[in-house]
Amino acid sequence: MKRIQEFAPQGASQRGVTKVNIVWLIILITLLVFGLVFAFSANSEKADTMLRLEDAQKQLAAAKVSEDAASKQVSDISRSFGFYDPNAPIPVANLESAKAAFESAKQTFSDAGVSVTDFEKLIPVAEQAYKARTREVQQLKDQLATLGTEKSTLESALRQASSAKDTQITGLQKQLEDATAAASREQSRLEAQIASLKSTNADVENSLKVARGEIDTQKRNLTNATIEYQARFTEMGNKLKFLKEPESADGTLLAVAKSAVVGWIDIGANQRVAAGMKFAVISGKLGSKNVKCIAEVTKTEPGRAEVMFTKVVDQFDPPVVGDLIYNPLLDPKGQRNAVLVGRFSVPSENEVRGLLADLGITVQSKLDNTTDYLVVGGEMYVDLEGNPLEEPLQPSETGVYKDAEAKGVAITPLKDLRAYFKF
Repeated sequence: MKRIQEFAPQGASQRGVTKVNIVWLIILITLLVFGLVFAFSANSEKADTMLRLEDAQKQLAAAKVSEDAASKQVSDISRSFGFYDPNAPIPVANLESAKAAFESAKQTFSDAGVSVTDFEKLIPVAEQAYKARTREVQQLKDQLATLGTEKSTLESALRQASSAKDTQITGLQKQLEDATAAASREQSRLEAQIASLKSTNADVENSLKVARGEIDTQKRNLTNATIEYQARFTEMGNKLKFLKEPESADGTLLAVAKSAVVGWIDIGANQRVAAGMKFAVISGKLGSKNVKCIAEVTKTEPGRAEVMFTKVVDQFDPPVVGDLIYNPLLDPKGQRNAVLVGRFSVPSENEVRGLLADLGITVQSKLDNTTDYLVVGGEMYVDLEGNPLEEPLQPSETGVYKDAEAKGVAITPLKDLRAYFKF
């Protein structure tokens, strides 16, 4: 203020100085008011900012809780669903792996149509397939039980037949003893009458010789029958020796369809493979012994056969090319013999002989203890010597047919042979 006064022009009034001072005071007051207003506004804005910060922190905490809940839900679902990395801190199912498994499962369950788009819809289809397989297994168990009953019945019948045979042999022996005793008594009686009946001595001796001859004949017939049965049993035992040999693979899988339902094996009719025959499929890897599934023959060709796969143990380990097949009852190389009886036109007798030869079966000229099959053709218009007949002769009326029945030879009608070779 002093400096202002010093620079004031000479003669200026004190009122002008006072006016200047008031102006400066007003300016200072205005600045002070503006400062107070600015400070108040800044404090108000800071408070609003703090409130927004608290709201943001609360929202962040809520989002964190929601994220943790969502992560836990995803983790729980992944643990139940699978297809996740077990080493990951939070299990998360791999969508690509799940899709691939879903498509593979749809291929496995053929009933899963285009409407099945997720695992929720696939599970009922899988349950139905499983129940169907369960019913099939139960049916097979029932069939096995029935076969067991039939086996027991056949074994019982065999024991009864054996007992009847022993009883018959005992009866024949008793008859032989009785006949011998009767002959001896007759001989004693005749010798007692020799003195008084010398004229009839020659007739009595002849009668005694006849009786002894009949007894000898019965003995020979019984001995021959026993020898023939023993030879038959021995021959059948020799043909079953292959069952005691070490088990080895009968063949391999040549091809497998993408659906792993059907395929081809490298053995066929020439190796005595027939429709309905079943093989156990085992991995071709060295040392593998686990059965993958069952291959049932549906169609045969000379050197291969079509099969259908059932009872797959592991859907993720299906049958593949190179897997081995086993059937302990298959004997593709053993010698077999057959005799033909009846008329053969379609196929001809020469064609039948050729087909049997392809299966390793030799056609014999007559029935003996080595004969395995009697192949029966149609009715005959000539007899076995080639002479024409007035009425057709049925093969079942021939002596060779009755002899085959007595020996237990397998009798195969021509229609079964046609069905086997598919013509």
